[in-house]
Amino acid sequence: MKPISSWLLRMLVVVAMAIGSVACKKSSQEPVMNRTGSAPSAPAGHPRLPATATPDQIVAGAFANQTVSTVLLQYVAADGTLDRANGKLMIRTIFPTDQRGPEAGRKLGGPIVWNGARMYAGFEHWDGAGTWKRDSGYGDDQLVALRPACTIKQLWQRAIAAGAPAGALSQIELNAGAAGRAQHWLFTITDAPRKVFFRLEIPDDCAVMVEATP
Repeated sequence: MKPISSWLLRMLVVVAMAIGSVACKKSSQEPVMNRTGSAPSAPAGHPRLPATATPDQIVAGAFANQTVSTVLLQYVAADGTLDRANGKLMIRTIFPTDQRGPEAGRKLGGPIVWNGARMYAGFEHWDGAGTWKRDSGYGDDQLVALRPACTIKQLWQRAIAAGAPAGALSQIELNAGAAGRAQHWLFTITDAPRKVFFRLEIPDDCAVMVEATP
């Protein structure tokens, strides 16, 4: 075998360096892949309630621990559960801000009169799969709701008695008492393509339900 000339050796080195440079540049432009194959971590769950909690349990838990202004459920079935694919539950809680009322006449240590027209609000969101998240902001003229007397299933029973289609998905909203009106629920089923528009206001005056001992 003939020895490789120094000129040819230098050319081979230059070509090898060029190929290596192109390979490095190409690899730097490729997206970083998840080579472990593990899925991203799921959002943190609710600190008090499991993902399997029913809408009634979620609402009861909110009223037991916070000051609630609004409850809104979307795509709710007649059995009182959220539709797994589209169901949503939003609970708005309120907190007094630092915008207090007149301080001149208040004795040291006396009760603070908060400015109810400007309250700090927290929003808890649930979906039909049990995922929970929370955000916050400010809101004006937020009323304080009382712990509901009616369960979601009881509301559905009243709506069906009034003509609501039992196989539908509804939107249900709790409205705190205002302007002399008692606390009540707004129950609606809307499906424009099928020309279904059902609307019913339901007083929040259901009898207390006692669960049987298991």
